[in-house]
Amino acid sequence: MLSAYKHIAALRTIRPQPTVELNPQTAKKYGLEDGDWVNIETENGKCTQKLTLTPSLHPGVALASFGWWFPEDGASTQYGWKRANLNMLTEYENVSKECGSPWMRGIPCRVYKAAGPNG
Repeated sequence: MLSAYKHIAALRTIRPQPTVELNPQTAKKYGLEDGDWVNIETENGKCTQKLTLTPSLHPGVALASFGWWFPEDGASTQYGWKRANLNMLTEYENVSKECGSPWMRGIPCRVYKAAGPNG
């Protein structure tokens, strides 16, 4: 399993929550503000991450954090990986035989305000 080091406390202090980056123009268009919890949704599923505004990002792009799971949630919830992991946005039927990951450079998505960190 690729842990993305979410279980290392010192690294979690640097980035304690999953973040999705949007251009400020895009955020304003959809009524979103820096620090809002947002849902990122595709035809395959959704996940929830905290919004960070990035002026240098193209207005048509949402850049979501990779590999999120929450060691503090415990094994009974599979460490809460489904609530913030961008794998929820992909299809699992069409994956490359070489590395087992979806073929993609980007996925059309919708970003909108969430009720909180759990969507």
